[in-house]
Amino acid sequence: MPRTLSPIESLAAGAEREEVLRRVRRHPAWAEDLLQGLSDPRPAVRYGSSRVLRQLAEDHPEKLKPWFDELAAALAHPNKLLRCDIAAAVAAMAGVVSAPTMRALLPELARPLSGPELVPAANAAMALALAAERAPAFGPEVTEALLAAGRARLPTAECQRILAGKVIEAFDRIAPLAPADPRVPRFVKRHLRSSRPGTRKRAERWWKRHAPRT
Repeated sequence: MPRTLSPIESLAAGAEREEVLRRVRRHPAWAEDLLQGLSDPRPAVRYGSSRVLRQLAEDHPEKLKPWFDELAAALAHPNKLLRCDIAAAVAAMAGVVSAPTMRALLPELARPLSGPELVPAANAAMALALAAERAPAFGPEVTEALLAAGRARLPTAECQRILAGKVIEAFDRIAPLAPADPRVPRFVKRHLRSSRPGTRKRAERWWKRHAPRT
């Protein structure tokens, strides 16, 4: 009988990520192999490992809980794209780890919102919204972190507008979970006339759903 390949070996051999994910769902202990894969010299293994870990955390966070400390440590990974996947995975586990543990990590999840790179900043907005969805008690803290994105230092005004759209999308997701904060509608209102269509549409949608009644 042929030997069963580990997740790292499978990714290196060109296996589809969905197939690797299905195997790790059946055998969660293989998550440890994927964590090791984050430092593999082969890009297919590194990125495949991060994507599978992210999907596993989003779908079955309890299966990854025994390796949460190792996953959280990977937030310091030198590759920004891998950090985006890891941040989303950590946020997805907010409902299965202790509140003090997750609360201690919120500043690290929020750190990219200050800039200077757009992709990590936008990903951070989505990760924070996911953390609040999984653990609604974090709603006020997530709101505070998202509001700080208005002071982000990004390369261009267009980057600022893109990030604003992502932040408004995050506000839309957590609106049912967080107490009303008068600063949120003020933030959204500033973008109702945004020159970026996607941001403007997100602001209009938020306003239609959540604008304070006068």
